[in-house]
Amino acid sequence: IFRTFASQQQVPPKQVRAVLQYLTSGIGEIIQSAQLPLEPPAELESELSKKATLPDMEVWLTELCMRTAEAMRRTSSDRVRQNAERIKAYIDNNLTQDISLSSISEYVNYSPTYVSRVFRQHYGASYIDYLNSSRVKLSQELLSAREKFVDDAKRDVDRMMRQAELDAKTKVSDSEVLYAAKEKARQIIARAEDRSRQLCQVANEYAEDALARTEEA
Repeated sequence: IFRTFASQQQVPPKQVRAVLQYLTSGIGEIIQSAQLPLEPPAELESELSKKATLPDMEVWLTELCMRTAEAMRRTSSDRVRQNAERIKAYIDNNLTQDISLSSISEYVNYSPTYVSRVFRQHYGASYIDYLNSSRVKLSQELLSAREKFVDDAKRDVDRMMRQAELDAKTKVSDSEVLYAAKEKARQIIARAEDRSRQLCQVANEYAEDALARTEEA
């Protein structure tokens, strides 16, 4: 545009300014609609009116275009990051549920294609790979928790039995103390075994589900 103006010496100044005002107005609408952190349209038009020569206008408008493009790039990048984090949070919070690309897209209100592309773009892996690896990790954590729970229960029983033996030495009703201690120990062990079976069952279900989904993918 500026080369055209420069080559045509007879272009009326009012026409030149009208064209540049139109371009500035268009950029202002982009800034406003995209909510970019730049000057509002009215301020842009005021800045243009202060430029007295064509070279000044060219420098200012070129710089404005570059700033607008950079702001749009940053805004787009931030939006991609925010959406990718929302998708990841949804997956993390629903690992025990039936998650699909459709359910994720419905949650974030974007198309399945966009969801898949944005997640891979931000995290470098597909959503299904992340889902499967997260479920396997959860199953490992549950198995580890199961083992810790059983070990803690055994330590509690051992500690209680030792204390019962000490108490028995200082009390007359030794048999009653030992009986009560053994009964409590049996209850603790029963609860530990029951909890252990539950954790093991859940962990196996997660592992099997993740493996099946991986094979399907």
